[in-house]
Amino acid sequence: MKSLYASPLRVYLLLGVLSLIGIFCGLSLPISLFPNSSKPVIQAQIPYGDMTARQFLDSYGRNLEYSLGALNTKLVKTEKIEANYNKGQVSYTIDFPWDTPPNDAIKEVQNLVNQVTASMPEEVRRGTNVFTWSENTGFFAASFYSPKRDLDDLYKILDPIFSAELKKVQDASEAVMWNPANKEIQIEINPDALTEYQLLPVDITRAVMVAMESYRGGNVEVATKRLQVILRSAVMTIDDLSRVLITTPQGRTIHLTHVAKIDYTTPVDQTRVIRTSGALSVILFASPKSGGNIKKMSEDIIQIVESKRHLLPPDIEYRVIVDPSEFIRSSVNNVVHEVGIAAGLAVLVLFLFIGSFKNVVTAAIEIPMSIVLAFILMKLTDMNLNLISLGGLALSAGMNVDGSVVVMENIFRHFEKAKANISYKEKLDILLEAVNEVKLPIIASTIASIVVFAPLIFTRGLSSAILGDLAKAVVFSHGLSAIVALILVPTVRLQMMKSESHFHVTSPIEKYFVKLENFYASTLDLFLKKSNWRKGVYAGLVVLLLVLIQFVLPRLPKEIIGTPDTDWVIVGMNVQGNTLVRQMETQSEETEAKLLKYLEGQVLYTFTQVNSPNNCSIMLRLKDKKDVATIVKNIENEFPNSPTVNYWVNQWNPSELPLPDPENLLISVRGEDADKVVLATKEINDTLQEKQYYRSLWAKPETNNPEGISVQPRLELWPEIAKAGSRVSPSDLADYTRVATDGRTIAYLTMDNRLTGIVLKYPTGYVKSVEDLSALPLSVAGKLIPLKALANISIEKTRPSILRIDQEEQYLIRGRLKKEEKSKSKDILKKAQADVEEWQKKSAVAKAVSVNFENPEKEVDDAIHQLTWALAISTGLILLTMILQLGHVANSVLVFMSVPLGLIGVLLSLFIFRSTLSLNSLLGVILLNGIAVANSIILVDFLTRLVEKGMKPHEAALEAARTRLRPILMTSLTTTLGMLPIALGFGEGGRILQPLGIAVSGGLGVSMLLTLYVVPALQVSYLNWTAKRNQK
Repeated sequence: MKSLYASPLRVYLLLGVLSLIGIFCGLSLPISLFPNSSKPVIQAQIPYGDMTARQFLDSYGRNLEYSLGALNTKLVKTEKIEANYNKGQVSYTIDFPWDTPPNDAIKEVQNLVNQVTASMPEEVRRGTNVFTWSENTGFFAASFYSPKRDLDDLYKILDPIFSAELKKVQDASEAVMWNPANKEIQIEINPDALTEYQLLPVDITRAVMVAMESYRGGNVEVATKRLQVILRSAVMTIDDLSRVLITTPQGRTIHLTHVAKIDYTTPVDQTRVIRTSGALSVILFASPKSGGNIKKMSEDIIQIVESKRHLLPPDIEYRVIVDPSEFIRSSVNNVVHEVGIAAGLAVLVLFLFIGSFKNVVTAAIEIPMSIVLAFILMKLTDMNLNLISLGGLALSAGMNVDGSVVVMENIFRHFEKAKANISYKEKLDILLEAVNEVKLPIIASTIASIVVFAPLIFTRGLSSAILGDLAKAVVFSHGLSAIVALILVPTVRLQMMKSESHFHVTSPIEKYFVKLENFYASTLDLFLKKSNWRKGVYAGLVVLLLVLIQFVLPRLPKEIIGTPDTDWVIVGMNVQGNTLVRQMETQSEETEAKLLKYLEGQVLYTFTQVNSPNNCSIMLRLKDKKDVATIVKNIENEFPNSPTVNYWVNQWNPSELPLPDPENLLISVRGEDADKVVLATKEINDTLQEKQYYRSLWAKPETNNPEGISVQPRLELWPEIAKAGSRVSPSDLADYTRVATDGRTIAYLTMDNRLTGIVLKYPTGYVKSVEDLSALPLSVAGKLIPLKALANISIEKTRPSILRIDQEEQYLIRGRLKKEEKSKSKDILKKAQADVEEWQKKSAVAKAVSVNFENPEKEVDDAIHQLTWALAISTGLILLTMILQLGHVANSVLVFMSVPLGLIGVLLSLFIFRSTLSLNSLLGVILLNGIAVANSIILVDFLTRLVEKGMKPHEAALEAARTRLRPILMTSLTTTLGMLPIALGFGEGGRILQPLGIAVSGGLGVSMLLTLYVVPALQVSYLNWTAKRNQK
């Protein structure tokens, strides 16, 4: 060390080069909202074709569920599978563990789905879709519109310009131009003509399929070449389709246009509708791949649009609707400012204590230097700059100066005893002595602050994904700060002292510090003399800690992590009973109009997505984000739930991380008799609805089973029908009714560079009632008879949806509380459980079903449980580190007493400021333990040194108190004030780390105050006890 201090050029050159490398690494780190972790959720959607939900489940679904659930390779293992067999299609949602490679997960699911669907009709294969899914993943959206063009014309212009470039966006799982008015080829049957020619829809389907087939016709040897003969499809255009030939039962050949009208048009009932401020537009939509950088994705897309904008006609305008990169930049910049404020407050504290600007700069240089050097390690470990890692740097900004403060303070203290005008060699010796005196305490306190994060290495899942980057950032930055404190700070200080003749350092508020030191020494002296006071304080602290753990801790609301402030509000609607998208579209328009009227003047624009006949979301971009919490609460009150409509209202931000947002109630109902399970679910749901415990309460699947039309072929008639020479089969009836009602996609044709479905259908509205369906004519053996002659047709209750979780069929009842009621969730849950128990005593179906209250917050609880164990292990590691560093078990235990003292401050702070028990607040406790112990080390280490030199324990405590008060105050205040901007939670990203800031700031403040009295008092009592024992 002496040679380093004596040769400053080597130190400056080495650290200068490392700093340049660190700056380069920092500038090259990718920026995102959250750490680059992923928990892939893959969704597979498969249409049934002609089958019902139950038929598909029995024929294919069970086997596919088993295969997906049993997926277990080296990189991919299924965690959970949920299957929703809805009207027309099944959706499989497959959850995988954290940090599963998303590309491998989707590949494995795609392979299994392909194996099952390979033998299915083309309609099913074409309709199958496998994609990455998340309930709260952000997306990018921009709308294109023109007053002079319809959507189809717009799409024809936009798609060729942008689509090829959008496919190159690396971080997007999907980046497409989407036309809400997507057209299809409709073959609209003329029912009278079909009857006249005694044809069935299946005859048209077969004719079209034959005409569209391509065949291999062998090979021909031409000179030295072997040429393959291909009989190409006869249908390449709509005109070709109109010339398709159909053979009638009488042997006549007619064109398709004799019995149908062919049109290229937009479907009457679309599968999805998107509106921007009420107007239809062509949408550029992009969603990130699992683990993808949504900020970079959005920036790349905006760059593409801007670079191609000059190719658009002047009348086409575009508007960015949702830009996650804007939000992320604002949130990250906010946290960067917090890092700057934290560093500024730390410098201010140093100035108040040290006084000299040169001395402040000498100590404060540790803050930027340690952060810049940490960038190198962040780059090597593939980290990115996000709210979590930047929060770790903001946290360490206040901590990092601790080592420099201790070094500087001890150097000042040693030089105050030195004579004036001493030689450079003498100065070097004095400086080396001062550094060596605090070297081990600094190393010990730094290790104690860092070792608390070691258990986080062994956490998994959500805890590791969220807190891993913060822990690494603190460890990297704070660990390097000790090196800077012990090497760079003494080197710079020695250089400054070359021209100094006196070494006395005076604070600008020196007289107040002297008064504070005297006050502290006198009150500590009094505390040490009054044994009854000490016993009362010790007992009071123990009781207070037990009360806080027993009564306050369980009442703290739990969350995974705070969400950033945002100017987006999302209003979702789940409706029961709709069968058509246009029904949901009408209801969403009405709700949107009510929202705009209610929030008049507060909304910039809206973005509405109608996702299905029973689900839509209305996103509101607010003019002022300050009122967002109030607006959410007011909307909840203005739009109460009803038995048929369930609203959910929340703030929305473009999260890249699939953060859980669990319900407050989750009840599962299972049983052998499906009808009784439905009835039990409905009764339980109605019972809890009456109590109005929960703002939102709904069942999945819905229990109000809608009516359906049952068509049961009379199979006893078919032998006669077959004898009469008829071609009609029972399966033809299913095809007939489907074509006559919904229509059926029978083939695909490329139109406008897009694969377009060919839909065979009857005129819209042709079948409006059971009577119309019953009267559909069929030709049987040359005679026309109604459909009801071949089948029993009636209206029955249906069960269109089936929910299976991990291959077990069940119903779920979910409930959400208002935000202000979440702290009472356990009490409300007990009331709900009591009501269900009362229902079980009275209901006739209760014995036929199994009702279980599941834990909806299991993932949150698991994460908190892991961190609780990490806290316990880190506490043990701190104690072990103290024993190894101090070499004395008793002294280590006394130093360790600052840990429970800090916990008192944490629980009081979280309760008083109405914060939450989250991963960040628990991490704050872990971090606080290391900081609190560092303060104890500074005090106890000096006290024991004085005793070893012959001073009495009481006098040594008072001397240590006067001597070490300033370093303790400096280190505590720099960390506390450094965390203050985070604790206040300003800006978009502030709320994410706020519980951590509150835990550290409040806990450290209380811990410091109590440590200054309790720890030296315990140390003196122990030293007096050992002295008496040795005398015996």
